[in-house]
Amino acid sequence: MGFKVFKNSTVALVAFVCIQLATAHMTLSFPPPFRSSGQNKDYDMNAPLNPDGSNYPCKGHHSDLGTPAGKSTATFALGSAYSFTIAGGAPHGGGSCQASLSYDQGKTFTVIQSIIGGCPLSSSYPFSIPADAQTGEAIFAWTWFNRIGNREMYMNCAPVTIAATNNSKNKRAEVGPRASSFSSRPEILLANIDNGCHTVEGADVTYPNPGPDVVNNGGTQLGPAGTCGGTAAALASNSTSAAGSSSRPSAPALTAAALAPTTLQRVIQATTVNERAGGSKSGLSNVGNDLGNLCVNKGDY
Repeated sequence: MGFKVFKNSTVALVAFVCIQLATAHMTLSFPPPFRSSGQNKDYDMNAPLNPDGSNYPCKGHHSDLGTPAGKSTATFALGSAYSFTIAGGAPHGGGSCQASLSYDQGKTFTVIQSIIGGCPLSSSYPFSIPADAQTGEAIFAWTWFNRIGNREMYMNCAPVTIAATNNSKNKRAEVGPRASSFSSRPEILLANIDNGCHTVEGADVTYPNPGPDVVNNGGTQLGPAGTCGGTAAALASNSTSAAGSSSRPSAPALTAAALAPTTLQRVIQATTVNERAGGSKSGLSNVGNDLGNLCVNKGDY
């Protein structure tokens, strides 16, 4: 009887952990993104982009540009250094992320910082505004590919102002970026949004073209799989012209990690073995640790 009560409690705890972590994820907090406050606040700000890419870019929130809801939330000066900040409770083992700027209302995003591995295991990441970037209104974007869990692409966008002077109230430091023309910088990587490009679970994705400003935090790294050379503008065009198509690209080959027992399987195995042993709690010391990671990996059950 005691074990059955514990087993029921375990199932309840699994459900509770899943519910809590399903809404955790990570989100850009500075600069404040579109619809992070106000009447049209997005309460799913930390959710990934739709798997079919239908709400790329910015989950469609960039449509607020030119309205009171889309007014600039931060001012950055050319040639100066800042930090963007990330909030949330489920970093999915980290991953890789990029910071970028768009001057054409979200048609293209130019990379100003690539972080390979360890993102977002910290809450703050430095970046610099290229000295030759355009001034005026722009979209700052944070894009993230999680290392563990479902193959997803996360994207938050913020309306910002790029100023020619260094008197920004949000300035962090006076450190200029590496010398590289803004026009020669790459566009962001697009993957996991039904565009023929996928990241591989269990590894931090390496960017085929990360740009000149790169932080590499080491660890297990793999490049994306599939056809990954498409531009943001092409994706926006294809998402309209290819509507209704049933063809899908092949998924990456299964890795050893993908074939290993899932966390939920380990929990079930542990409780089953313990039940056969008479229901003592001594054999369940690792179950709690597994539960803590269960739904961080959304695909791990």
